[in-house]
Amino acid sequence: MKIKKRKHDAVFSKLVRERANYCCEACGVNKRHETATLDCAHVMSRRSVWLRWHPKNAVSLCRGCHMFYTEHPFDWSDWCRENLGADLVAELRLVSNQRVKWLPKVREDIYKHMKVELKCMNERRTKYDSKRLEFAQHDLMHDFEGG
Repeated sequence: MKIKKRKHDAVFSKLVRERANYCCEACGVNKRHETATLDCAHVMSRRSVWLRWHPKNAVSLCRGCHMFYTEHPFDWSDWCRENLGADLVAELRLVSNQRVKWLPKVREDIYKHMKVELKCMNERRTKYDSKRLEFAQHDLMHDFEGG
């Protein structure tokens, strides 16, 4: 079953890639000028609606690393535990089992929130060329202890 992509997914992907300054968080390669080869990879599947657009559930990976970890899920689990923290991965796994269906108005609020976060992040990036910038999750999403 293919997951339907929404405009939210495109903005979220930009947020995750910008947060990492368009670098692969696994191998470190910089893809700022080749954004088509840099992906937003989810720790827990995008099928988990509760976590689909949560900042702590995604990392920026080059296409090569993303394909490798997609084909080697045990290596992906190990990488996530080592780089994001075992506590965060356990919390994400627990939350991923929660059932939720975002109402259209809430989905639109989440989308608007992500657009504002992306604009702020882009402004910060021009002022401070830091390697990693964070963005805030929407108020209705869980805040995790780990990671």
